[in-house]
Amino acid sequence: MTRRHLLALIAAAPACSPRRPATETVLRVGVAQSAHSVAPLFLADEMGFFRQEGIRIEVDRTSFTGLHISALAAGKLDVAMVAMSPALVNSAAQGAPIRLVASRKYLGGDCGAWGQFYSNLSAFPGGLKDFHELIGKRIAYSTPGSLTDFALDAVLDSACISRDRVKAVAVRRQESVAALLTGNLDAVINVPSLAEIPEARRTHFGYLRGADTVYPKLQTSFTAFGGRLLTTERETGLRFLRAFRRGSEAFFAGTNPVFMRRWAFEQGADPDTPVQVCPHEVDSDGAVDPESVRLYLDWAARRKHVATAIEPGKLIDSTLIADLNRGAIK
Repeated sequence: MTRRHLLALIAAAPACSPRRPATETVLRVGVAQSAHSVAPLFLADEMGFFRQEGIRIEVDRTSFTGLHISALAAGKLDVAMVAMSPALVNSAAQGAPIRLVASRKYLGGDCGAWGQFYSNLSAFPGGLKDFHELIGKRIAYSTPGSLTDFALDAVLDSACISRDRVKAVAVRRQESVAALLTGNLDAVINVPSLAEIPEARRTHFGYLRGADTVYPKLQTSFTAFGGRLLTTERETGLRFLRAFRRGSEAFFAGTNPVFMRRWAFEQGADPDTPVQVCPHEVDSDGAVDPESVRLYLDWAARRKHVATAIEPGKLIDSTLIADLNRGAIK
């Protein structure tokens, strides 16, 4: 289907919109990061897709995903936009009613991939061109057990470099930018925001694609449901996913949400650039890939970032997307 045809279908959507429930349901949604993978959520809200499903979303914003996971487990949130983390795995292992129900993003290198290296040209005068140049260098990732930690190991393993041959340090993103500017770090893999780097200094850095060259199309971001939408209000969960999917389709077709323009501005980018590039890394189908989840689970258990090793099935509920695909709701 061409982008023009998809845009036409979206424009015609109100004429054949879903049958709206008689009552409105409020869903509390946790969003930790302002990134393109959550653009479909805000776009679906802006375009009225949630309203057509009888849903009103209340977005809870925090920079710490762990708070959303605990809130989801306690029933204080209904939905959370999450990435793989020790907190998520440990909660599921302990029996918390949390499941990954849909994929939002896969790993790519064109839209600020978390697996990309930013390097200080003082440490790499010719630019960082090869993973082996990382040996002996000071490299920052975000937190132990995070996706950036996972990505660093993936890159090193692919080049047959043991972890002890680099000086890997956990540094918060905001602090890593300053350390990179001053030369206290040689490279970071947690993708600093361009807005945090003075424009005059941006040419002082080198860039090298990383984890996406090791694991192309690896799913990295997910929609997680809590107990309410997994059990007693499952149909509402399906309606949420249908609205979110319509937001993904609109984003893929070229519709730029107000949220996305603000995000691009914060990143120091042209507001129209993300909608031209980022949709190619957004998963419009939504089915969770068990192998993507397994890669992280096995790594986290091997590195002892989680208390108990679990299988992907303990963390994934694939039945909602399957029911949505077969038209289980009107």
